[in-house]
Amino acid sequence: MLMSSVPGAGPGAHPGIGPNGFGSGCSFLASLLSPPPFFFFFFFFFFFFFFFLPPHLLLTSTSPQVHAQDPMQVGVAVVDTFVWQSLASVAIPGFTINRLCAASLALLGSLTRWPLSVRRWTTTALGLAAIPLIITPIDRTVDFLMDSSLRKLYGKPGEPPTSH
Repeated sequence: MLMSSVPGAGPGAHPGIGPNGFGSGCSFLASLLSPPPFFFFFFFFFFFFFFFLPPHLLLTSTSPQVHAQDPMQVGVAVVDTFVWQSLASVAIPGFTINRLCAASLALLGSLTRWPLSVRRWTTTALGLAAIPLIITPIDRTVDFLMDSSLRKLYGKPGEPPTSH
């Protein structure tokens, strides 16, 4: 059944609700927040260029050349990179920003009388603003933790692993 054939349904059925589902005053804001069509084409071509072109086309003559290495060294580098990226780029920043946002939302709820939508947007802005401040301390902490634990197992290239 078409929505327009249902009595009381469709655009204008509820006062203040426009055809886009937003309030009449929000339709302008919603149009400002929606990206223009060229935005999508730009990112499509950007990702195509960097992710689907063969690597030898992206490497320049000044780039370090890839040499055949010991498979054990390659495996250690893969594990080290995976663990470091998992901790420093995903787990610790995600947890930190989540807790910061939860605390700021609770504080804004108890200290202000702002509407929930304003508190949520403020919380989101605080979480995004915290990212540049937490990057360096998290990276240094993960480096220290890995240097004092996992990296002791395999040592530096050319050195035997330490026994203690």
